[in-house]
Amino acid sequence: MSSESSTTASDRVYQSLRDAILDRSHLPGAILSRADLAQTFGTSQTPVREALLRLERERLVLVKPQSGTVVAPIRVVDLHQAHFLRQAVEIDIVRRLATRPNRRDLSALQDCVAGKPEPAAFGKADDAFHAALFEAVGMESLRQRIAPLLLPLERCHALAEPDAAKVQSAVAEHRDILSRIEVADAKGAGLAMKSHLSGCLAKLSAWRDEFPEMFEES
Repeated sequence: MSSESSTTASDRVYQSLRDAILDRSHLPGAILSRADLAQTFGTSQTPVREALLRLERERLVLVKPQSGTVVAPIRVVDLHQAHFLRQAVEIDIVRRLATRPNRRDLSALQDCVAGKPEPAAFGKADDAFHAALFEAVGMESLRQRIAPLLLPLERCHALAEPDAAKVQSAVAEHRDILSRIEVADAKGAGLAMKSHLSGCLAKLSAWRDEFPEMFEES
């Protein structure tokens, strides 16, 4: 197998397993056998091993000496750290935007909140709004760099089934953040973003009760 084809196969296995872990098709503790995965994806074990190493670096899988590779739980300490990081970065971003709002930045953000996304499509709409904030301050690469550290939050978001009321509330929060940026209210924009991002940890206790298999206290 050539290096190029091996890399392509590794990417395919990695993305498929990553998606399955994030959407809970593979739950914590599930064994990921290299031989079985190689057969499933029709490839050798080399790209499977490479994909599992990438997932291990993202703390999505654990390599256990006696059990092989298993899907990792969400470590509560990692979740708190991810929440702290996201708040620190995105609150600062909206404050910066509010100190120097310009038509181009606001136009991109206005496009993100213009529609009324269906619940099933809200995840992409939400991601687009937050991505536009990073782009507005020229920090797209920073978002890519911290994305692996925010995976505990992404896994938690997958626990909540979106409904129309939740989507409407979240879109209203996006519009509130944008409206404060538009009037150069840096403090208000920061507070609105802090409130917007607080939902995940507010639901943590309920999620731990409903999905105990998903979490690890340490």
